[in-house]
Amino acid sequence: MRFTVLFFLFFPSFAWAIIITEVQTEGERTDDAYIKIYNTFDRDVNIEGYSLRKRSSTGSESSIRVFPKESTIKKNDYFVWASSRNEDFPLKMNADIKSKQYLSQDNSVALINKDGEVIDSLSWGSPKNPYSKPSVNNPEKGQTVLRKKENETYKQNSDNFYIYPPPSPPAKPIEFNKKRKEKERVPFLRGVILSFVMGIVVVYLKKTIENDKT
Repeated sequence: MRFTVLFFLFFPSFAWAIIITEVQTEGERTDDAYIKIYNTFDRDVNIEGYSLRKRSSTGSESSIRVFPKESTIKKNDYFVWASSRNEDFPLKMNADIKSKQYLSQDNSVALINKDGEVIDSLSWGSPKNPYSKPSVNNPEKGQTVLRKKENETYKQNSDNFYIYPPPSPPAKPIEFNKKRKEKERVPFLRGVILSFVMGIVVVYLKKTIENDKT
């Protein structure tokens, strides 16, 4: 009897092979924006012809950058886009690609393959017609939107993001310490009353002495 052995090879979904891991909309300057993507494969991946796109707060869509020829993202490594509106910023970020585009509040960004399919996306704030449900509030100046990790592995749900550094907690209102105010008021009142009594005594003694003289 002949047995046929079938071997099934499982390959992870390419949708999660390359993921967005970090976004900054504003740094030291308003135009200091960047996007980091990460290759979860244990092999290099050719991403020539792939692109980053964005949707603005009004829902209008535009290209951030199409990846040029011979663009490759190394295995378990990052590929970085940075805005070149500030010319020195891409060099500072050691960016792989750059463009004059920028990011702002209530935006949505997507990583798209050659076939026009959205591989991964991230939204923040309250954008209209976003690529995906917003994951976090709008980051402030100097804050980044980061993908969460578990056991040093990036989580692969689009809502697993957080803002770093976290926003500072609001200052607590100054509480009126009634008891303390009352304690501070008592010695003051005692001093006023004592001064008043002493004044009466002095006047009385002065009149007594004057009467005795007469």
